[in-house]
Amino acid sequence: MEVLEEDLVKVILSKEDFEVALKEAGERLVAVDFSATWCRPCRSIKPLFRSLSTKHKDVVFLEVDADEACDFLFTKKDEG
Repeated sequence: MEVLEEDLVKVILSKEDFEVALKEAGERLVAVDFSATWCRPCRSIKPLFRSLSTKHKDVVFLEVDADEACDFLFTKKDEG
């Protein structure tokens, strides 16, 4: 998991990163930005999301890059 220095957004690269971030968040509100580099609306909302992360330090901000975390996003839940 990568934390960007200029803000408080944690970049999620795997299912394990996501689970750890949620566990660490505890009872705090979690805001998740699912984005992709090729997605124009995703790129346009990124500055607002980062700005919110600096203003609302009581909220956990996560960014899941669909390009990097593709396998994690499209896994099926085990049934058994």
